[in-house]
Amino acid sequence: MDGWWATSFSVSQLPSRQLWKAAHRRWDVENDALTRSPLIGLSITAFKHEPTAITNFVLTLFIAFVLLQSFYLRNLKPPRRIHLTLIGLGDELHLSLMLNANHASVA
Repeated sequence: MDGWWATSFSVSQLPSRQLWKAAHRRWDVENDALTRSPLIGLSITAFKHEPTAITNFVLTLFIAFVLLQSFYLRNLKPPRRIHLTLIGLGDELHLSLMLNANHASVA
């Protein structure tokens, strides 16, 4: 797999091999952060930088987005929509998931 990195360092300041190592260490940190979901405490170990995994992750986000939009536009009554934005609805769902996860871990 080919990759490109842009830097303001000259080759004498940061040789190519060191840049490559630093970039891959950074990539490992990002992978580690992405594989631990703070949402409900799940470990998403399948999410890596492979093209299929990235495609599946993006498609999952699209599904979540469409479901949230559909619920907001087709299920909530107009007076409720005036006081609750789509982002607010997402925040409410996130809060609900966090509370349910906390109750499940205590039980």
